Amino acid sequence: AREQPGLFTPGAPGAAPPTYRLRRAIGRVADPLYAPLLEEEPLAPGPGGGADAGFVARAHDGSPTGLAPFVPYVYWAEVRLPPERSLPVGVSPVPPSNGVTGVDPDARASHPRLPSPPSAPCTLLHAPPCTLVPEVAARAAPDGAGHVKLTLEISSPPIAHRQAVDRFRLAIWAVGPQASEALVTRPAGGGPGVWPVVDPGTIRVRAALPAGVSAASLKLRVAYVDPLGRIGALRELTIDPA
Repeated sequence: AREQPGLFTPGAPGAAPPTYRLRRAIGRVADPLYAPLLEEEPLAPGPGGGADAGFVARAHDGSPTGLAPFVPYVYWAEVRLPPERSLPVGVSPVPPSNGVTGVDPDARASHPRLPSPPSAPCTLLHAPPCTLVPEVAARAAPDGAGHVKLTLEISSPPIAHRQAVDRFRLAIWAVGPQASEALVTRPAGGGPGVWPVVDPGTIRVRAALPAGVSAASLKLRVAYVDPLGRIGALRELTIDPA
């Protein structure tokens, strides 16, 4: 405002608003250099207007399906002042009488300014509640070493977006006749205590049998674990003999 009077005064000669650029990255992107440009628009005067009101912008991420669940969206903003005036407002260049002009006609135009450094990142993540109830059928076969081999068939499992923070998993407990719960151990593809990933198809795990309990008398309690580690609704099911 000091160097270019009237620049930010609505309706004044030569007034022009600054602009903003919004960048967005989907997934684990740590640098705005790799974030595509989402939009670039003029900034609007702040509430009340005037020299001290500043400027505001309201941007809309127009994805038709909204934010994908459990996927981090990272935003960066940049601002840019209006072009630097080549001449004061109301002043026009007077061509020299000898007809000599500048080599580059663009030199007469106002000079665009560089954008500001990007803002600190702003991360959004849509986290719907974990309310899914597993549709699972289970079969069991003892292995003779105090464990039982479980085969679980999952119907219509939830599949997380490929850029989600994690995948859906299935929490499983083996329950004996006295309601003592034993954590299922050694899931396929993970160490003890790591819930197996839910993928279309079959999950095979091993469960520790409680003392004096046969595989035929076991029940299972299962629940989905969402990509944020939240456990959903429990479902208890009986085990079919292998």
